[in-house]
Amino acid sequence: MKPLFTVLAAIWLLVLSNPAYAGTCGYKDCWGGVGFGADGQVGWAYGQWSEKEAYKVVLQSCGFDCKQVRTFKNSCAAIAKGDNGNWTWSTQPSRSAAEDEARQLCRHHTHSCRIVVWSCSP
Repeated sequence: MKPLFTVLAAIWLLVLSNPAYAGTCGYKDCWGGVGFGADGQVGWAYGQWSEKEAYKVVLQSCGFDCKQVRTFKNSCAAIAKGDNGNWTWSTQPSRSAAEDEARQLCRHHTHSCRIVVWSCSP
């Protein structure tokens, strides 16, 4: 019985020490991204293994028309845009916190701020 326990414990340690199992998306760092274009296109990504891949997925999801793209890891992000075209973005541990902060930052520059895109990649 003891050798079986030792083997199982060793396997469990190998699984836990492997970076592919460290994050909730299956990777050590879970990358995401948000973006928007001049004509209202939006794109987002979540659960990507690298920043470069998250950026690429955002561009693909908005038909390569996103002019502003921001990436983040192990968190949530939101972009708020105002009536005069000014925009802000925020990253926070939760969607609601990211949206709230993005809107609050946007209100420093313009009125009628609204969230245009959000994503989470914890």
